[in-house]
Amino acid sequence: MFLTYKEKFEIMEIADIRMEDNDINNGYGSVLMKVLLLIIQRYSLPIKYVTGWISGVDWDHVERSKHFYEKFGILS
Repeated sequence: MFLTYKEKFEIMEIADIRMEDNDINNGYGSVLMKVLLLIIQRYSLPIKYVTGWISGVDWDHVERSKHFYEKFGILS
């Protein structure tokens, strides 16, 4: 998982979540997201938004990505 933090705007941006092909749909991305959200909450980080973007290399599975982020309230 690659993240950037824009302190001035209180934004955590998910730049990428990379998985090897055989690791896709095994729950590893969900574990990473749960830990990320737990860290933000536990350490009271001044983050108002978690954002990101879908890379052009991911266009073949946009619906899967959308579903993944919706599970965590990142998309609505």
